[in-house]
Amino acid sequence: MYARVSLDTKPELLLQLLLREWQMELPKLLISVHGGLQNFELQPKLKQVFGKGLIKAAMTTGAWIFTQGVNTGVIRHVGDALKDHSSKSRGKICTVGLAPWGIVENKDDLVGKDVVRPYQTMSNPLSRLTVLNSMHTHFILADNGTAGRYGAEVRLRRQLEKHVSLQKINTRIGQGVPVVGLVVEGGPNVVSIVLEYLRDAPPVPVVVCDGSGRTSDILAFAHKYSEEGGVINESLRDQLLVTIQKTFNYSRKQAQHLFISLMECMKKKELITVFRMGSEGHQDIDLAILTALLKGTNASAPDQLSLALAWNRVDIARSQIFVYGQHWPVGSLEQAMLDALVMDRVDFVKLLIENGVSMHRFLTLSRLEELYNTKQGPSNTLYHVVRDVKKGNLPPDYRISLIDIGLVMEYLMGGAYRCHYTRKRFRALYNNLFGPKRPKALKLLGMEVCLPCPRVSSACPAVSTFRLPVSDNSHFCPGSTTTWRSRSSATTRTSGGRGSVRRRWTSTWTTPRSTTSLTPSTSSWCGPC
Repeated sequence: MYARVSLDTKPELLLQLLLREWQMELPKLLISVHGGLQNFELQPKLKQVFGKGLIKAAMTTGAWIFTQGVNTGVIRHVGDALKDHSSKSRGKICTVGLAPWGIVENKDDLVGKDVVRPYQTMSNPLSRLTVLNSMHTHFILADNGTAGRYGAEVRLRRQLEKHVSLQKINTRIGQGVPVVGLVVEGGPNVVSIVLEYLRDAPPVPVVVCDGSGRTSDILAFAHKYSEEGGVINESLRDQLLVTIQKTFNYSRKQAQHLFISLMECMKKKELITVFRMGSEGHQDIDLAILTALLKGTNASAPDQLSLALAWNRVDIARSQIFVYGQHWPVGSLEQAMLDALVMDRVDFVKLLIENGVSMHRFLTLSRLEELYNTKQGPSNTLYHVVRDVKKGNLPPDYRISLIDIGLVMEYLMGGAYRCHYTRKRFRALYNNLFGPKRPKALKLLGMEVCLPCPRVSSACPAVSTFRLPVSDNSHFCPGSTTTWRSRSSATTRTSGGRGSVRRRWTSTWTTPRSTTSLTPSTSSWCGPC
């Protein structure tokens, strides 16, 4: 699919085109590939590692790949990797080529609205124009009125990348779509692109493929030998200037100008990750890409874990996030466990249990119900079975309760089993905790901010004074278990209670020791304040 757009097209409209018209799924990662537009050769081993790692990073994380879309330079190597991937009949990778309309060869074949056009991908070696790479899934062709010149797409592409990064990966995860720049070979303009990425707010981490030639090798050299703050000693400075002159056929003055931009990049070298084939810890470029994102975003440990969950990369979580000395805020691992269960990430569930998450403490009634009511994951028949059991139409937003689950279990067992969820005691527990009077009950239980204690009339049987907690370790205020509704009067049960919660009883009558009717017209209750 392709679209020809003007240079000033709003990024919101472009994203709408991608998501609504072309039915693309929002990515969990955006890999923006930059490099040389002149044809160059990669070492066979490096080309294999680059292609395999790029495809693995895109497939495992559900990423989009942005390139310039033409069949030259680094884009040709990306196309070769995509071709090898598609030949093995695997899932499709969304690869978007953002190319200037003015450099596209045979562009007259593409003119038309809502039409299907055959496109000739054989290029003319004598032409200044170039053909599109056929392995891309989508093309956005930016037209600024020029012909035979690159650059029309640069600003449009960057604006679209920024707008994509503002979109949320998942309704459960508050993270925006992370963007990473991948540099392979490249001319002097790539240094400017890298500098813009690093200066952006928030900055975009960059992965440099060392050994691919020209700008990539110069960036890798400067990254290795520069000190903090973008400082390099005199001898290495002269060596780097000579290398720039020879690589780009520059004058001394031009080389010095590019050197200044290079050192500006090195001031934020912590955002640059250099991939060296065979180096320890970077056997695969996909690990370099994802590690650079975790390192470059400066996110907290829970946010990094959320990203790893979204990418479904338990290896990244194990090696980069669950490290010795990592600080985890209270409740963050429990939230990650809930996300892992909802998103069906079995390996993450195992990893979280290994790192101290107790399922006994984790699985509360509210979390259990959230798991039953999740809209994510594969569709199931639970909603339809509940509808059959309740023998009536349910609203689309109906929330399945644990009592419904109990009825379903009994229905499926053919009446040979009585579920705990349908027993009278559990129903009372559940209704008191999750019924319409729950906020009032929580205040009476001392589970919310202490307010002046209400005066409850025992003459009104419609009022349930206290709500039963889920846990046996929870306690009531003051010393009674619950107040049950009665046709004639309100009654109370007492219990010894466990724990160290202080309780006060202010009343005009003596605390009963057994089930009895309340005789006074009013009584005051005061929780642990």
